[in-house]
Amino acid sequence: MMGEGFSQRSKTEKLTVTALLAALFAVTALAFKGFVIIPSITELRPVNALPLIYGLLFGYLGAVASALGNLFGDAVGGTLTFASAGGMIGNFAMAYIPYKIWGALLCKADEDIFLLTGAKSYFWYFVLALLSAIPAAVIIPLFTDALGFVSYNILFGIIFVNNFLVECTLGVVLYGFFSRACLKGKLAAVRKLVFSMEGVRGKRVAALVLAANTFIAFGLSLFLFFSYSNEPGQLSILVPMGILATTMLLSMLK
Repeated sequence: MMGEGFSQRSKTEKLTVTALLAALFAVTALAFKGFVIIPSITELRPVNALPLIYGLLFGYLGAVASALGNLFGDAVGGTLTFASAGGMIGNFAMAYIPYKIWGALLCKADEDIFLLTGAKSYFWYFVLALLSAIPAAVIIPLFTDALGFVSYNILFGIIFVNNFLVECTLGVVLYGFFSRACLKGKLAAVRKLVFSMEGVRGKRVAALVLAANTFIAFGLSLFLFFSYSNEPGQLSILVPMGILATTMLLSMLK
């Protein structure tokens, strides 16, 4: 009975932390809803710095919080559409992919937190930021194009540039602060409740496949961006990118 009590308490704590992280994401997203780039689709989003931070510092549940926070932000901010499903999936992937690749390929055996301590760590941070910026830029435009809102090429460019620039500027500052805060004090205790390397550590082949899928999707998106028009509904764009996006998502599960 006591073991069941501790198990239930652990689940409650994880749900609470995940809900708080999702609420922080949603509030941050709502604060900038007025800085619109495409009405009801996207806006200036400093909140795009959070998925990478959530993934690296809080793992799988950080990715869940990123997805839910984006959905709540759309719902409360009046921009909830069927394309918000793409936003939820994209924001989950933005957090989960760098977490999995760092945990499986880059971290040391006794390491469970990524710190910015020198030139090498900053280099890997920017690589992880690139891997974080790509999935939403690939996934969300598939939904907006298929639904007839905005073409793939237009939104791919906007989302990718928005994501990567925010992660490489504001994101660096925020990550440096929060990663240090996670080493001690209350934030370290909170992180301990939800973070786990189980499921990613040691899965090198799966992480390599995931990284390759992500970069291939990015490379093809760039090719299509420069080679095709910005008209929506082009199957020559939607079909190959849909296949690559699906492959990328499936490789996250391995």
